Amino acid sequence: MPRLLALLRPLATSALFVGLVVGSGHAEEAAPTTVALRPVKLEAPLDIPPLARRPLGPEAVPAWLGEGAAVEATRTGLKLTSATKRFRRTLLTPKKTQRLNLGTRKAPRELLLFAGPEGYEVGVATAWQGTFGKHRLLFLDTDLDGKVTVGVDCIRWGAGVMRRITSYGLVPIGSASARFTVTPTETGFSATLTPLPAPKGNKLQLACLTACNDVRNRLYGLPPLGLDEAKSLGCQKHATYLFLNNYDFLGPWDGVGSHGEKPEAPGYSEDGARAGRLSTIGGRGDAALTARDQSRTMIHRIAWLGVPDEGLGIGVEARSKNSHVHGYTVVWAPSLPTINEARPPILVPAPGARGVALVVAREHPVPDRLPDVYDHGAGMPISVTLGAWSCKDITLRLYREGAKAAVHAVEGTLFTPQQPISKLRKHNEQSVFFLPTVPLLRDTRYRVVFDATREDGRDTKLHYVWRFETGDK
Repeated sequence: MPRLLALLRPLATSALFVGLVVGSGHAEEAAPTTVALRPVKLEAPLDIPPLARRPLGPEAVPAWLGEGAAVEATRTGLKLTSATKRFRRTLLTPKKTQRLNLGTRKAPRELLLFAGPEGYEVGVATAWQGTFGKHRLLFLDTDLDGKVTVGVDCIRWGAGVMRRITSYGLVPIGSASARFTVTPTETGFSATLTPLPAPKGNKLQLACLTACNDVRNRLYGLPPLGLDEAKSLGCQKHATYLFLNNYDFLGPWDGVGSHGEKPEAPGYSEDGARAGRLSTIGGRGDAALTARDQSRTMIHRIAWLGVPDEGLGIGVEARSKNSHVHGYTVVWAPSLPTINEARPPILVPAPGARGVALVVAREHPVPDRLPDVYDHGAGMPISVTLGAWSCKDITLRLYREGAKAAVHAVEGTLFTPQQPISKLRKHNEQSVFFLPTVPLLRDTRYRVVFDATREDGRDTKLHYVWRFETGDK
């Protein structure tokens, strides 16, 4: 522990230090640390989350541009004019991204003007950054009000996506977590990070938790989870039960399946049986790989999207008695968050995600309409988790963006609560899924367009448009 704490002592040029705890539940605690953040420029529109964007046009002039600003359509793009000294005239064309600073060099209020997926947009382009070791924290004042607003302003942690700040205020460091706060100062913003007690688990459980929180940060845009010791005890008992009874996922039906336990069988326990019923199960002894693989599924993905209040239960047996199974990972997931106006649907891959996988991972049950899909392969699934929201007229379209603003529709299959993946999962995991027919292309930008009508008595329209980029694997 002293060696790890020494590793995180501020560097000479460090702007941000995060306390880290990696021991057991009563491990040594590092003191909270507060440091100043420095302004940095966001260079790519992909880095700017939907919350920090506004439509731009003759009928849409964001207040960010200041009083008296006007926008005029031209033959080649847009012309922005203003009576202020900050800018007199700016020309914007589809091929060129413009930067506009309405502040000063020491206190920048920079905007990025660009052609978005549905027309011209303006986005907040100045973030505030602090670093420690290999990690960075970026804070984005999405409404340019100089304040920090939960549910409105955003952060990005390390290689993760830009996500809205929630009341949890958590970031992951390995299997541990730290709580952060961002505070306005006379010169900008400062950040304070406080370590939380480290999870108490074995090496395999902590590896699974680390992988889970890495995926939540990079792909889902969600805060980290903790480890629930009571749930993990039940999960470990069920994983051991599966091993003792040589469970084979490809074998004939044994009357209870991988989620059940027979009272007369070796290793049976009430705690294990309950954990089995409430868990997602993988046929690997590498629990970290299970967490990553299930992010590429549809049904099993949803188990990793839960709220930090409850924590994960994890049980692992890294051994097997048959050639079809490499081990057993049992994960008891926390509940899904309540979806509402303050906590909108969960979009996966999250807006701005990079390094997204190319192909779907095999899972059971297989889609009723595509019984052989895992034999020939398909693309990385796109999902919108709606929770308890009942919706109709659902569409989800995926487009591949090419050179010279070319856009190509991607073929695929849509699964909704009305047309679920499997008759065994009629609620469709409270989500909408789009499964591309073929694998996605590497190092490519994709655009997602989701539309639906909420059955809330007012027929509220839902419309989400976002982009992500695939990786090279």
